[in-house]
This record gives sequence, C-alpha cells and structure tokens, in this order.
Amino acid sequence: ILQDLTQDNHTLFVVDGLRRTQEVETFVASNFKTVNIYITADMETRYERVVARGENVGDAQKTFEEFKQNHKLNAESTVDDLKSKADHVIANDATLEELYAQIDTIFENLGIAYIETM
Repeated sequence: ILQDLTQDNHTLFVVDGLRRTQEVETFVASNFKTVNIYITADMETRYERVVARGENVGDAQKTFEEFKQNHKLNAESTVDDLKSKADHVIANDATLEELYAQIDTIFENLGIAYIETM
C-alpha cells in the first residue's frame, strides 16, 4: 500500500483495515504525516452488521457465538492493541451520519479539508 501511495499525486489518503501493530508502525515510520483513528463498536453491533451485510460466505447464518470465536483468531486478536496507539478513538455504535460527524470533527480540528466522494 505504501508503495502505491508514494506513486499517487493526491494529498490525502485514508487507509482502513489495519489490524496489526506492525502495519500501523510501518505507516508511522513512513514519510507520510499520519493520523491514526481507531474506530470501534461493541461486539453485538459488529455482529449484527456482519450478518446484515453477508459479504462472506456463511456470514448471514453465523451465530453470535461463532462470531465471538472468530475474534479470538490471530488477525483479530491484535486489533484491540491498536487502540492505545491511536490519535483519536471513535465509538461507531450509532448511525452512519453520527460516524461521519465524528470523523468530520477530527478532520476540522486537524485543519484537513476534503471533498466527500460517497
């Protein structure tokens, strides 16, 4: 991802899905100015969203217990550790509009202007 970003002429990038400390540290050590935002939601909310999206095979039929077990797997087990390294923490337990408002506030406080592309 870093290699791709260095070849891009945009001035603002959002990289999501980082799940390991080493991934975050790689970005922090790069020549990019980084702002780490940790977005979290309670487990039941995340479960409901995964089932509703049904992006992966079996998601729509997944039980809450299976969902909790999946979070004990290696890739998921280190996500909580990233919270302590974050510059900002957002609780994403409500609507998309409320999530966007929290992100907008962070961007405004950082003096970042952006164009909404969604």
